[in-house]
Amino acid sequence: MTDLRQRWRNFFFHWLDRRAPPARQHRLGRDKLYIFPTAIGFVFLGLIAILWMLGTNYQNNLILGLCWLLSGLFVLTILRTHGNLSGLEIHWHDADPVFAGQEVAFHLDVRNPGRGARDAIAIAWQDELPAVVAIDAEEHKRIPVCAFAGQRGYLRPGRLRLETVFPLGLLRCWTWLNLEASALVFPEPKNLREPMPHSVEDERDSAATTSGGDDFSGLRNYQTGDPLKQVAWKHYARGKGLMSKEFSRSLSPEAWLTWDSLAGLDTEQRLSTLCHWVLHYEQLGIRYGLDIPGSRIEPGSGPGHKRALLTALALYGGH
Repeated sequence: MTDLRQRWRNFFFHWLDRRAPPARQHRLGRDKLYIFPTAIGFVFLGLIAILWMLGTNYQNNLILGLCWLLSGLFVLTILRTHGNLSGLEIHWHDADPVFAGQEVAFHLDVRNPGRGARDAIAIAWQDELPAVVAIDAEEHKRIPVCAFAGQRGYLRPGRLRLETVFPLGLLRCWTWLNLEASALVFPEPKNLREPMPHSVEDERDSAATTSGGDDFSGLRNYQTGDPLKQVAWKHYARGKGLMSKEFSRSLSPEAWLTWDSLAGLDTEQRLSTLCHWVLHYEQLGIRYGLDIPGSRIEPGSGPGHKRALLTALALYGGH
């Protein structure tokens, strides 16, 4: 039964793609909207049929009048339910990257160009729980629609479902939109091994220095070509010879996050551990680099550097 239902759904979605090809933006018109009575709607139609038979059989104008009144109400409800979605413009804006195991918020721009408000609209990605929203007349609203990120890589949430049973619940109007939406999902950070000790330029001293900085480190004999601003004139005035000032800078510790240092772990465990190390060293303020098969990023720090390393981990293996 499940396979049959899935085959039917795939056939239906393939038919929808011919009517409304995948796009980043959709405008809801008659070619994309579908309407059908709900269970309550069928009960309502059954009541109308019973009233019609009773009124006709007993030639009772009061019952027939009630029958025509309810029939007119049902027709007006068709127009109102369909109009609650008709004309809406749906545009996928962006999605913030998350770690595997979290919810991704896809930001959708929904615009109502009409003069009437749109009420009780349920929006959800395929197989996800819906969010119910209302959009005022001529309003442009950004709505987050969430999907679960089960694994790293690019998450494509599937089709977007919009539906409404407003105002009386007698009919359901809905649509399935194939939005070209995706979100980047980083590996789930896991501390499966203790972080490797960071390496430094001088293993004997994590605060090793090198010349060319701004910190005064001492004096040395003057050499031809030294800038005049570095000459120690006060020292020379005391008759102690011509000397030059020497400056240095401290070398920051650097860490290399390497694939080979995680021998014994499978691919996903290595990526999760490396992800944890990236966050760990970024928090410590240590410069760090990444060396994995197919990707090597020199040491650095900061939000942009962290994003580059996490992206390399997320897309490892062509995900």
